Amino acid sequence: MLRTWRRRYDLDGYLFLAPDFIGTLVFAVGPVLVALALGLFAWDILTPPRFVGLDNYRQLLFDDAVFRQVLVNTTYYVLGTVPVRTALALLLAIALNQQLRAMSWYRAATSVITLSGRSKRSTSVLPSLSNKQTSTRVACAENSAKFTPNPSHVAPNGNGRPSRTGTRLTVISPP
Repeated sequence: MLRTWRRRYDLDGYLFLAPDFIGTLVFAVGPVLVALALGLFAWDILTPPRFVGLDNYRQLLFDDAVFRQVLVNTTYYVLGTVPVRTALALLLAIALNQQLRAMSWYRAATSVITLSGRSKRSTSVLPSLSNKQTSTRVACAENSAKFTPNPSHVAPNGNGRPSRTGTRLTVISPP
């Protein structure tokens, strides 16, 4: 009885893991293996592929000065940023875990920073109601254009509140 329950429990776990496992194989491991396999061929898409073995990789590692410089720059960047950022994150986590005065304010500040996002290219749609009209503003950091609805297309519904049906957005150029 215990053995069949354990098998059922294990099977449930594997079934829950299966979508992630399949996704990792299809979208991460699979493309890497295909890219490595294609690196063994000389192929310009117009002619059939010709097997050259490890010659492409030898040429890349030993004959290409740009690739070597990129490898050095990437290694320098990773070794310079990853340990520093990890150490700073660990120190901040330790500091936030201490029982100090006004710690709830510091925790709230770090939560707001985390939740607010840091991307200047993000698009935000914030609906608000004013003067019984629906106004939607879309802030785009790329071109600083402001979008507001054309009031002639805002139709009130039966309860006196504005309705979003028929609202069209018009572009107002930045000042």
